[in-house]
Amino acid sequence: MTTISSSATSSHQTDQPDPLLQQSMEAWKRGIVQRDWSAVGKLLAEDVAYHNPASFDPYVGKSTLVTVLRTVFDIFEDFEYHRQFSSDAGYVLEFTARIGDAKLFGVDMIELNGQGLITNLMVLIRPADVVLTLSAEAANRLGVSATSTK
Repeated sequence: MTTISSSATSSHQTDQPDPLLQQSMEAWKRGIVQRDWSAVGKLLAEDVAYHNPASFDPYVGKSTLVTVLRTVFDIFEDFEYHRQFSSDAGYVLEFTARIGDAKLFGVDMIELNGQGLITNLMVLIRPADVVLTLSAEAANRLGVSATSTK
């Protein structure tokens, strides 16, 4: 089950972001929680860069990122957004989830362009053993090496 907690609607802001960017972030959270990959794809720039927690080099491209997100969210259980931090540089969204019995905590660090499209997504997750489990399972389902960026 995927939900947005009541605290996910509140945000901690250092600067007041553009209303268009705020709308994009609300649409992002809604799309992720509802697993509406078409809606999520519409929020991504064509050349979006995705920095995953298991490798240094980013994946690049909208269709690649949507494929990765579909796969990861097929693995995650009980995904939930919590707090949101924002500035004129972008957003940080806290989340929790499970993989089997293992709990994880993470953040999405998101940058957007002036059109409200996501240009950069960096995901950080802890603990490390859960990152390795997620990476191996996602790679297995995608048919790639766990550290591949191609």
